Amino acid sequence: LYARMPRPARVVAPLGTPIILLNPDVPPRRHTYFLAHEIAHVLLHVDHDGAPIYSMDACWEDDPREDEAEMLATLMCQGPRFPRP
Repeated sequence: LYARMPRPARVVAPLGTPIILLNPDVPPRRHTYFLAHEIAHVLLHVDHDGAPIYSMDACWEDDPREDEAEMLATLMCQGPRFPRP
């Protein structure tokens, strides 16, 4: 779904099912990456009870979960990179 917001994308779960919102003002060629990034959050991040975390704190830029989502999104979009022998 598309929604104008300050972020390029985010996950919401109004009824318990994750919905990924993409900002239509972000260039379309970046939508795939931001979608992969938000999917990574859904797959990787749960709270202490095992429940998915769909909303990050206000200081989300310093949150290590962002680095994890960046890494998985990069792997989903580009695949693993192996050095040539």
